[in-house]
Amino acid sequence: MDKEDQIKVARIDFQKEGQTPKILIVTDMLLTGFDAPIEQVMYLDKPLRDHKLLQAIARTNRPYPGKEAGIIVDYVGIFDNLVKALNFQQEDVAGVAYSYDVLKSEFRKTIDAMLGIFESVEKEDSRRSLFGAIAVLENEDNMAQFKKGLSKLKALYETIAPDPFLFQYLDRYTWLIEVNEAFNKLHRRHAPDLSQYEEKTKQLIRDKLLISGLERSIPAFSIDKDYLKKIEGMNLSEDEKLMELRTAIESHIRINLEMNPIYETLSQRLERILKSKERSRIVEELKDLATEISAIEERSARLGLSKEEYAYLNALKELMSGRSESELIGFAKELAGQLDRVCWPGWQRKTSTTTDVEKAVFDACYNRFHGAMDMRSIDLLSRELMKFVMRYRTSGGF
Repeated sequence: MDKEDQIKVARIDFQKEGQTPKILIVTDMLLTGFDAPIEQVMYLDKPLRDHKLLQAIARTNRPYPGKEAGIIVDYVGIFDNLVKALNFQQEDVAGVAYSYDVLKSEFRKTIDAMLGIFESVEKEDSRRSLFGAIAVLENEDNMAQFKKGLSKLKALYETIAPDPFLFQYLDRYTWLIEVNEAFNKLHRRHAPDLSQYEEKTKQLIRDKLLISGLERSIPAFSIDKDYLKKIEGMNLSEDEKLMELRTAIESHIRINLEMNPIYETLSQRLERILKSKERSRIVEELKDLATEISAIEERSARLGLSKEEYAYLNALKELMSGRSESELIGFAKELAGQLDRVCWPGWQRKTSTTTDVEKAVFDACYNRFHGAMDMRSIDLLSRELMKFVMRYRTSGGF
């Protein structure tokens, strides 16, 4: 193979993921001016110094999807005195590379510090253990310390694995990952998102069947007519029940707050309930609130209204208390239909479009009520509805 073909292989073929060649043996040509972010490991078996060594280290450490850091296997002992080999000021090359022994020491210190956050929690594969850890993370300082430590720990794990050193820590590392996913699942009410992890941690999660275990321990129930029955079937303690109810209701209110003004009242009520000092009373009142939320959702479906139409209906009830519900339902549907024709993504950023929306709201009010209301009242109604539309349509709620 001539020189040009070799360069083509190195600069094109080698950089294609999943294709050959996967290994390049380099004598001199590519030591400078060669950029290959896909490169994960460099096996160094010839002495390098100064800029050439610094470029070799930097090339191996280029960011690439699924790659936390580059690895250099030093066969000639250059890294025994890296500062001397680089011949730069020590402060200029600080952090350029770390030995595995340093990384292992950092891993040990970091995981010990993180486990210390959960000193009062039995670290075992059980629902009780996970709920206990989640309770610790309700404290904002603990949560900040946990997230910062976990970010560092994940990076260290990806760099060190599959070194046998990690075997003694696998159960504890997995437990911390499980706590993170349990907290996210309980608070966000959706399936785990593994995109935050690199490949070695993802594989560990798969090998340990962590996701299926979480599904059994902390299933993410939606608030519906069967919600309380499902909760009772989990055999939760009083504290666990309170945590499940609170996070489920908080999540439901947060999602629907931008779509329905009735949830503002429910949000305020939730705050008042949680301020009570009697835990048994809190649980019972949260159950009542969950039942009420379920009834709201069921009623919306029973009336044949979309979430947007149901939100308009509730707003209209506050603005026009003397009107029949059937009349307001019809108007809510008309209003939603009118707005569909004039609202498009980003409509609120253009004055001309905002004017079109204001006109559509006014026209809908006038067409429906001009025989029953004077112009001043119609104008007032359209202005109040426009405030509502600006808030909820703008927020992306609908």
